[in-house]
Amino acid sequence: MKKLFLFPLLCLLLVPITSFAGEAILRVSCQRHDRGTKIYINNNFKGECPVDLFLPAGKQLTLRAHKMPDKDHEQIFSTQFTLIADVAKRIDVRLSQPQLTPTAQKAHDLKVALQKEQAAKEARQREMAAAQKDLLAAQGGDITAMAVMAQRYETGKGVQKDPAKARSWHTKIDQIHAEKAANADLKSAQAGDTKSMQSMVRRYKHGEGVQKNSAQAKAWQLKINAIEEKIKQDTIARNKRQDAARKRAQLQTEKDAISYRKNQKAFDDWIGNRGASGPLEALATVTISLPAIAGALLMDTVSSPTRVSESMKISKKLNAHASAWAKPNSMMAKAYRQQQASSTVNETLILASR
Repeated sequence: MKKLFLFPLLCLLLVPITSFAGEAILRVSCQRHDRGTKIYINNNFKGECPVDLFLPAGKQLTLRAHKMPDKDHEQIFSTQFTLIADVAKRIDVRLSQPQLTPTAQKAHDLKVALQKEQAAKEARQREMAAAQKDLLAAQGGDITAMAVMAQRYETGKGVQKDPAKARSWHTKIDQIHAEKAANADLKSAQAGDTKSMQSMVRRYKHGEGVQKNSAQAKAWQLKINAIEEKIKQDTIARNKRQDAARKRAQLQTEKDAISYRKNQKAFDDWIGNRGASGPLEALATVTISLPAIAGALLMDTVSSPTRVSESMKISKKLNAHASAWAKPNSMMAKAYRQQQASSTVNETLILASR
């Protein structure tokens, strides 16, 4: 009973004291599993949660709750507040999720940095090994590896960045391509392709894909000139043969048009077209025809020397054209002249038989 009487009396005594001092009561509470959390007011330790504190009123204060679930992690709660004199205040602590302490965070960051540095070092070593492999392949003539090495020296990947070496590898690649193209041109030129020959002239003049050599350039130019001259002469000869063939065809047509029975044939055609409808008319036709036939034969005989002379003139022209061919001693020319000679003999026999 005495204790129950003393507590209200103590409260009555404290109220004037706190009011006089300008203080207020702050109750800091927390969840059951967070009990034992250290409480700091303006960075001064005040006890462990839960706790009741008498603090100055009218000033802005900072409460900081701190708990360490293990040696590397901490949970924090922080808030600012101002107490009013004679007015009690309660703050419920809500701790954050566990996070690394500054010391642990620094150690963690250092560990991560070391791991990254080690990974970068291993990556550089792998790139250097790959670069060495590419270098050996490039030195062995691999064009793809040469292109890779040029890019490596441009970017500094696996090797020390070196623009001069990058340009050197690009130059080697261009040289190899030029040499391959030159070999292809040389092969085609040796097979007689004039376009490739012209390419070889240019290559030997300027050293494109081959060693610069003015003598070789001149030699290929002479070959081109010889081929062009031969083509020119062949074209001229072909045109002559075509012209001669046209003239021979024309003369042959004129010769074939000469007839030794021109009048007799005309009379035969007249008889054939006239026809006979009866014995009397047929007898009349025969009676008329006999003198006419004799006259036609006589006229053909008289005109035969003229026609033979015309035929012989045309034959001479044909022989002259045959001898004027691009190759007058060829087998074709000789056979043609022999044929024309045989035709002339036949025409002479025909004339003699008249």
